[in-house]
Amino acid sequence: TFLQDLGMRLKVPQVTIATAIIFCHRFFIRQSHARNDRRTIATVCMFLAGKVEETPRPLKDVIVVSYEIIHKKDPATAQKIKQKEVYER
Repeated sequence: TFLQDLGMRLKVPQVTIATAIIFCHRFFIRQSHARNDRRTIATVCMFLAGKVEETPRPLKDVIVVSYEIIHKKDPATAQKIKQKEVYER
């Protein structure tokens, strides 16, 4: 899954990945799938799970890795996020 792949690439423990999955499930129990992008929510959940489980990763790292996973079929697009001016928009 997306969260599993994101967690492995960020090199966080399995407990952190599991916490992120729980956060996602809890979010989507109460919120609409149609109104919220699942990958954006999953990325936020991974960031928050890292903080909760005391295995934090910098927000920029989480965003860059997430963007690379989302755009893995187009490496040129995935590289754009690493450019400072694109990231700061």
